Amino acid sequence: MFNLKECNYHCIIVMQGNEIIGGIIGDYLWECNCGVIEFIVVDPKKRRLHIASKLISILFYYFNDDSKIFYNDNDKCIDYFFFEFENPNKVDLQIKGHCINRLKFWK
Repeated sequence: MFNLKECNYHCIIVMQGNEIIGGIIGDYLWECNCGVIEFIVVDPKKRRLHIASKLISILFYYFNDDSKIFYNDNDKCIDYFFFEFENPNKVDLQIKGHCINRLKFWK
C-alpha cells in the first residue's frame, strides 16, 4: 500500500517491438477525486488501430484504482474526468510542431 499525496501521476507508453508508437500522461487529483488527461499521442502511421481508446481505458483503470486506494473503499471510482487539449488545426505552427516532437522525444 502507498500513500497518495496531492496527485498521482501516470505515464503509459505503447511499444511495438522496440519502437514507441504512442503514449498518454494523466493525473489523479485526490481533492476532487478526478482524473485529468494531460497529453495523448499516437504515431500517425499507427492511427485507426484503437490505440488511443485503449490508452484511455487503461488510464481510467489506474484513476479508479487510485480512488479506491485513497478512499480505502474497493467500490469507489473517480467522480470526474477531464481532458486538457489543444486543437492542432487552430494553434500556430510552433505549437503544432511540438505535438509531433513530443512523440519523437519519447522515441
